Amino acid sequence: MVSKAFLRACKSVGIFNFHFHDLRHNFGSYLAMSGHSIKTIQQLLGHKDIRMTLRYAHLSPEHLRAAAEGLFKVIGNQVETIWRPKEKGERKT
Repeated sequence: MVSKAFLRACKSVGIFNFHFHDLRHNFGSYLAMSGHSIKTIQQLLGHKDIRMTLRYAHLSPEHLRAAAEGLFKVIGNQVETIWRPKEKGERKT
């Protein structure tokens, strides 16, 4: 079975608390960060509902920061005054 082989492989290289299904999230996220449309990602993941795809296509804080810095180059303000990614556990203000 794939899941047992996957768990053995993870354990052998010291990776814990990682599941085979997590690879689908990584796949969707890397597609999104590579600039592919959400519709393309939806089709590749086989989702009928775009809302499910949005749950899979996460953007990393580094990717979001790069986008904000791109905006900074256009408008000339400091990125931190426009937007910064929230730290884990930080509340919305």
